[in-house]
Amino acid sequence: MKLEELKKLSANYRKEVGIGKPATNREGKVITEQSRSIWFDRHTIEKLLAQTDEKKGGLKIFFAEYGNDYLEESGHDYTGQLTVVLAASNDNEDPTKDEQIENGGQLCPPHCGGDI
Repeated sequence: MKLEELKKLSANYRKEVGIGKPATNREGKVITEQSRSIWFDRHTIEKLLAQTDEKKGGLKIFFAEYGNDYLEESGHDYTGQLTVVLAASNDNEDPTKDEQIENGGQLCPPHCGGDI
C-alpha cells in the first residue's frame, strides 16, 4: 500500500467513524453490517516486523475507512467499510515509505472464518 493511500483511508475514518458518524455505501445508504474482523497472514506480519529493530520494533495499526476513490483502484466494493492498515514501526513512529505499509487483510464480512 502506498503512504498516500493510507493517508486518505485514515482521513476517511477520522472524518466519519472517529466522530461517530455512520458510514455509507456507494449509493449513500447507511451500512448496517460493519466490518467485524480483518485477518492478515503470518507472511505479511513477518515481512513488516523484519523491517523493524529487534528491541524497539513493532506494528502500528491504523484504523481506516474505504472510500470510493480507493475502491475504484482496487476493484473491491467495500465503500464505507472499516479496515485496519499495518505499518512497520520503531518506537511508535509513523511510516515514511510505501514498503512499510500493508493493507489487504481478509475483511469480514464477506470473508468470515467463524461466528465471533
